[in-house]
Amino acid sequence: MNHDPDLNDQRELSRLLRELSTVEPSAERLADGGHPGPYHVPEPLDGPGYEVETLTEAGMHTVVGIAADTPPSEEERVLLRSVVRALLDLAGHDEGTAHTRVVLTPRGPQITSCRVARTS
Repeated sequence: MNHDPDLNDQRELSRLLRELSTVEPSAERLADGGHPGPYHVPEPLDGPGYEVETLTEAGMHTVVGIAADTPPSEEERVLLRSVVRALLDLAGHDEGTAHTRVVLTPRGPQITSCRVARTS
């Protein structure tokens, strides 16, 4: 059976995002003496949202655009680039494009989605 490599990359990235989104809240509940529970229900995110477009060649991620209703400040652009590059490194994305959505919340940046496509 032949599998689409882009679909496999997307599934793996989605799995990583789900795992990462549960780590911090679970750790906080445990630290407070609570039980992490078998279910994770994400809370609504408060803050400006951004869509970050990247091009990756030989493992080097270049941010080619950041879209939002209100343009980010220089400090926010630096943070967005850093967070998205770290995600792509963690996912092992080494070639192709990616579209990542990030919300800058009072508790820090939260990645809400990421779509990757290989170009080779």
